[in-house]
Amino acid sequence: MAQDKKVFADGTVIFRDGDSGEDVFELISGAVDLLVKRDGKYVRERAIQSGNSFGGDSDTTSGIRLFTARANGRTVVRSVQANAVPALIPNAPLTASSPSILNQLMQTFSGSAAALQATPKKQTYSNPGLLRRLMEGAGTDYERIGIRVARLSGPGGEKHSRHIISAIGNTQELQTRGINKVLSINPSADAPSQLARLTVAARQFLADQSADLLVWGRVLESETVMHLYFVARANWDQQAPGAFQLETTLALPIDFGASMADLLRTVCLAAVLPKTADKRQMRTSALFNALNTANAAFNNIPNNFSSREKSCLYLCYGNAIAAASKPGFNPELLSKAETQYQLALGSLNLDTAPVEWAQVKKHLASITHIEAERNHDPQALAKAILELTEALTGHTQDRHGQAWAILQNRLGLVYYRLGFDDGDTKLLRQALRCFQLALRVYTKDQNPLRWAEIMSHFAQVAQVLGGLQQSPDALATAVNACRSVLEVRDFERVPKAWAASQNNLGSALFLLGKQTRSLKRLEASLAAFKSALEVYQKLGATRMAATTQKNLDRAKDIVEIYQPRNATQLDWENALAEGIPTNKQETPIYNIIDDDEDDDFPWPDEALKSKTA
Repeated sequence: MAQDKKVFADGTVIFRDGDSGEDVFELISGAVDLLVKRDGKYVRERAIQSGNSFGGDSDTTSGIRLFTARANGRTVVRSVQANAVPALIPNAPLTASSPSILNQLMQTFSGSAAALQATPKKQTYSNPGLLRRLMEGAGTDYERIGIRVARLSGPGGEKHSRHIISAIGNTQELQTRGINKVLSINPSADAPSQLARLTVAARQFLADQSADLLVWGRVLESETVMHLYFVARANWDQQAPGAFQLETTLALPIDFGASMADLLRTVCLAAVLPKTADKRQMRTSALFNALNTANAAFNNIPNNFSSREKSCLYLCYGNAIAAASKPGFNPELLSKAETQYQLALGSLNLDTAPVEWAQVKKHLASITHIEAERNHDPQALAKAILELTEALTGHTQDRHGQAWAILQNRLGLVYYRLGFDDGDTKLLRQALRCFQLALRVYTKDQNPLRWAEIMSHFAQVAQVLGGLQQSPDALATAVNACRSVLEVRDFERVPKAWAASQNNLGSALFLLGKQTRSLKRLEASLAAFKSALEVYQKLGATRMAATTQKNLDRAKDIVEIYQPRNATQLDWENALAEGIPTNKQETPIYNIIDDDEDDDFPWPDEALKSKTA
């Protein structure tokens, strides 16, 4: 039995479609992509993993190869004569009677780990025409999450980069490639500016490669530890707990084994922000399945790891669990993430590890705020203020712009909630100040969607404050803020968010019209409510339509009767529309909170959303 072991570099063609040959190849290590040509381009038909065989797909009469086989990463194969080892050929010639063909099709079509683990019933298939059409369509839109690993700086960087590439691996969900370029910064020479430039270049590279995540880093001079960093193709949503930052560090021992490799792969899945729905689905499934296996890494932390490096492991693992909790921020997973952050915090302090300490504090504060809103817990809200204030001591606008701004935004939301519940104008003014600070970073030109969200918060607080203090100036400010939001939210692209902003504008105009006895402003509020109602009815958003109809009916009554009076009550203010009870007024004008589906985290919790009851 002839066997010939061969090594192929990443991207090397092992054989091409149209070549003659009947030898089968056993894949010893690495991965192999089987490609077919469609519309003048090669596309991946399926992936072969180590331990399997390939090459038995030749036309049985002519011996012509039907696929092009290309190495995916460093690949080692053994050539075996096809007629010598039939038991080693799981993907034998594709015929209609092949018992494994349905399993192969399932692997091709499925994007989730759960589906790949399913065992199909063995059965013959007697419709070769349909089977051929299925095979021709399989994989044409299947794209794996692309991870690129830059050559590490420091001693033995090239060798250790190869180890990282191999550890992350090539799976049904992931495609890992190396790039022969070292990325590094000088931490003592304006590190934020260097990181910003590195990130711009890295994201342009990822876009050009249609890849999703860049891993870079350095080997320490001790040659025992490496520090890895991550750049995603898109900005991480700093509003969500578990969001990575450019300085987030994963420390790994140089000679890390399988358990640390599992943790590395899990952290990469947590850090990636896929662009397409298929990739997002793959990422969600793969991340959830990877969490349990990654936990074993904490049994193998080297004795020479510093306290900071141990904390980095807990921090990154906490990020992975928090990422898996979305959407909805599953309470059980958030609790587990909080445990990891507390473990990380145990070995950190602001003086010796300010970057990591601040990141952990930010995540803990975010979790506290989410749970406080979910459980309607005023004491937890007070705790969130303390944690957010602490986190701000480790962040600055210049060095951690978006993270700093999101902390200000969260702090504003907590002050708003407490200020509204207690009718405390001092807390409401603090909320306005926090939103103003956040808007220094999230600008209308550079971050329009987040800017619109924060500006909406500002407008709501201004309305509440204007009602409490009977201040036309505050209410006019709220009206202007609502109008500016409508300059950003496009009716065609985000109709639901546009309608919410129209409803908010109608609420502000109604309150201002009453206080200034302006029929013109009251009539303008009617127009805004009607615009919102029309969109909600068209979209079938019955709850929001009902809320807006109540607002419209109330405004019509006031316009018709037009009996201006001193508005000392809170009956029409935005916050009341969120369903917070009060005994101070008559029929309220309800405010509809933005429910833009494109925004991953517009509000901390359902408790802040409008209710019609």
